[in-house]
Amino acid sequence: MIVSTTVLLVAASISNIVSKFNSRIADSYIALAIGIIIAYIPILNAWVAPFHTEVFMIGVVAPLLYIEGQTTSLSSVKSELGSIIGVTVTLAVVTAIMTGFVVNLATTAAISLPIAFLMASIATPTDATASESVRVGLEMPQGVEKMLKMESLFNDATGIVLLNGTLLWATAGQLNVGGSINEFIIAAVGGAFLGIVAAITLISFRQGLSRTNMDSTSAQNLIFIMTPFIVYFLAEELHVSGVIAVVCAGLLQNNEGQRSRFVNPRQFHNGLQLADLMREILNDMVFVILGIMLVRIFREDFGYHLDTRHPFFWIVAGVVMYVMGLLARYLYMRFMRRSRRDSLLFSLGGVHGAVTLALVFMVHADDIGRSAFSMLVLSESVLVLLSMIVPTVAFKFLLPHGLSQKEELVESDRIRQAMVAKAIKAVESMYLPPKVKVSVLYDLRDQVNLNTLKDFWKVWLISARYPELTPAETELQMRALRYAFVVERDYLDEISQMEHMKNYVYKIYNDVLLSESILLNSTGKLDD
Repeated sequence: MIVSTTVLLVAASISNIVSKFNSRIADSYIALAIGIIIAYIPILNAWVAPFHTEVFMIGVVAPLLYIEGQTTSLSSVKSELGSIIGVTVTLAVVTAIMTGFVVNLATTAAISLPIAFLMASIATPTDATASESVRVGLEMPQGVEKMLKMESLFNDATGIVLLNGTLLWATAGQLNVGGSINEFIIAAVGGAFLGIVAAITLISFRQGLSRTNMDSTSAQNLIFIMTPFIVYFLAEELHVSGVIAVVCAGLLQNNEGQRSRFVNPRQFHNGLQLADLMREILNDMVFVILGIMLVRIFREDFGYHLDTRHPFFWIVAGVVMYVMGLLARYLYMRFMRRSRRDSLLFSLGGVHGAVTLALVFMVHADDIGRSAFSMLVLSESVLVLLSMIVPTVAFKFLLPHGLSQKEELVESDRIRQAMVAKAIKAVESMYLPPKVKVSVLYDLRDQVNLNTLKDFWKVWLISARYPELTPAETELQMRALRYAFVVERDYLDEISQMEHMKNYVYKIYNDVLLSESILLNSTGKLDD
C-alpha cells in the first residue's frame, strides 16, 4: 500500500508540473494520460495495488468531499435545499428507473432487468472534479455551476442506496422498494446527524484551543487532516452515509472559518493552504487512478468474459445510459422552468468519474456472474468516457471563453514587473550600506524571477563563505524591505481601482503580504 501510494503521489506531482507548461489541456486529462501510461508499463503497473473501493472512498473521496463542503456556504445549501433534494433524489431515482427499462429494451433483454437497473443505479453519482475538468478556461453560468456542485456533493449517497437495492434484486430476485426507501432515509438523516455532531464537537474543541495562550497550529492542522477519515469511518461503521457525514461536517466548518478567521490568522491561513494542497493532489490522484482503472478494465474484461452472442452490447448499454442521463437531466431542468440553454448546460455538466467506477467494484463478480460483471464494468467505462469527452467538445461551442492560464499569467507578470520596478527605484534612492542594498535588491528581483540560476549560486556561495549580516545590518535590511513592500502595496492599491485588474491585483497583494510575513518570521518583528 505504501508503494502504491508513493507511485500515485509521484504521478500526481508529475501531472501537476506538466499541466503548468501546457495550459491548453486540463490538468485532469494530463493526469488521466499519466495513469494510462503507468498501466501500460509492467513494473509500474505491478507496483500499484488492485483497486479497493473502501480504500478509495475513505482515502480519496472522503477528504475531497470534506474540502468541497468547507468551500461551500451553509446558508447557500439551506436556501437551495429544495433544489438539492430534487436533483440528488428525485432526478436520480427517475433517471435510474427510465435508464434501467431502456437499457433492457435496447439490448433486446440480453441484459436482464435487474442487471440493467444495477447499471443505472451505478450511473447515478456525478463527479465534481470531473465536471470542473471539462470546462477549464470556460465560464459556466453561476446558477448552473452552483447546482452542479450541490448535486455532486450529495448524490453519491443516493447512488449507493440504489446500488444496494438493485444488487439485492439481481442476486436474490427480490426488489424491496420500501426497504430501500427506509435505508435511504436512515443513511441520509443518520449521516447528516453524525456529521453535524462531529463538526460541532470538533469546532468546540478547536475554538477552545484557539483561545488558549499556547500555540496549537500543528495540532489544529493534524485535526483538520484526520477529520474526514474519522467522520467517514465512524459513519460507515454505524451504517449511515459516510458521504453525507463528511459533507455536513465540512459545511459547518465553513461557517466556523468565516466567524473565527482572525482569532488565529496564522492557523486560518495554514488551513487554507493545506486544503488547497490536499485538493490539488487528490484531484490529480483521482484521474491517475481512473486512467489505471480504465486500462485494467479493458485489458481484463474485454473479450474474455463477455457473452459471445452479444459481444458489443456493453457499448450499447453505455451509450444508452449516457443519452438517457442527458435527456432526463434536460427535461428535469425544463420542468423546473429553467431556460433551454441552462437546461442543456446542466445536462452536459453531469460528468462521471472515478466514483462511478468505485461503485462498480462494490459489486463482486461472484454475486452476478462473471459475464454480467464484465458487461457492467465495460458499460460503465463507456459512460465515464462519453460523459467526459462529449461536454469537453460541446462546451467549447456553448460557453464563453475566459482568459486562458497563459493570458492570465502574462497580465499578472506585467503588473508584478511594474510593481517591483517601483520598489527597486525606491530602494535605490535610499542610503544603505552596499552589502545591505545588494541583498535587498536581490530579494526584490526574486519576486519577478529576474535572478538567474547563476546569480543564485553566486549569492549562495557568498553567504556560505562569509559571515552573515551584523544585527544592525539585518535591521536595516528588514526596514528597507518593509519600506519596499509598502511601495508595492501602494502601487497595487492605485491600480486596483480598475475593475478588470482586481483579480490579478488581489493575488499579487496577497503574495506581497506573505513576503512581509516571511520577513518578520525570519528576522523578528520590530516596532516601526
